[in-house]
Amino acid sequence: MGALAAALTAPDDPHRCALAWVELTAAHRAVNELLTAALASTCGLTFSAFEALLALDRAGAKGARPRDLNADVPLSQPALSRLVARLEDEGLVARAGDSDDGRSVRLALTRQGRGRLRQATAIHADLVQTHFTDRLDDLEQEILTAALARIRAACAQTERRGAT
Repeated sequence: MGALAAALTAPDDPHRCALAWVELTAAHRAVNELLTAALASTCGLTFSAFEALLALDRAGAKGARPRDLNADVPLSQPALSRLVARLEDEGLVARAGDSDDGRSVRLALTRQGRGRLRQATAIHADLVQTHFTDRLDDLEQEILTAALARIRAACAQTERRGAT
């Protein structure tokens, strides 16, 4: 058994948490770098643009308010505004008045935006499968998915309470 595996299975090892975190973030960074490069070279999208298009697709025909994208696209408000402007300039996103609130606008994917998202989603799925899910057996995928869902839920609960 390697040093990492031994540390991760040794409940009294003081470095266990740090080692797990380092491996998780390193794996995420490595796959994300591959995704970022592939999306840029094949679709002309940044990873943030992909996340924004995906969020707008999930919002459906009604679209989403620009501020609603903050939950899915981890950018500052000014950076998100610039991203949305670029997506509009490229014809991938359209802006329209909000029928529920005349002071607000909604963003929605255009036909061209849906096409670009389909292309990017296929690339994303292929890379994630090749560099992530194909590396785990079914049980490992289930365990990892359940563990990450619990972590995310605990963080959301902490955030709702206003604590860190």
